[in-house]
Amino acid sequence: MQSPRRQAPGSGQRAQFRAGQVVWAKCRGYPWWPARVQRPTAAEKKKTGWHNGQVYVRYFGTKQIQALGKESIQRWYEKPVPVTLRPDSRKAVQEAVKAVSRGARV
Repeated sequence: MQSPRRQAPGSGQRAQFRAGQVVWAKCRGYPWWPARVQRPTAAEKKKTGWHNGQVYVRYFGTKQIQALGKESIQRWYEKPVPVTLRPDSRKAVQEAVKAVSRGARV
């Protein structure tokens, strides 16, 4: 008997992300990082190579922008904050927590 495959939380359902929502985003080669979903401008779409089906995010702490597939994004409450954080990611997480405490979508 095969063991069931483990899936990331929320991966079994079609995830919908809206502008302003605070999420965790994963860029290859980097740890999960807090980000805010954005509506890209035409110039930003061109710069990031965005296309339909991708989600446009701006990372907390770095302010960098990126277009990602939905599989690279987790809802804020579905991804626990790492116990140990690098100094640069600690600042980013603090900014995200502050945004959430001010009423940002999660």
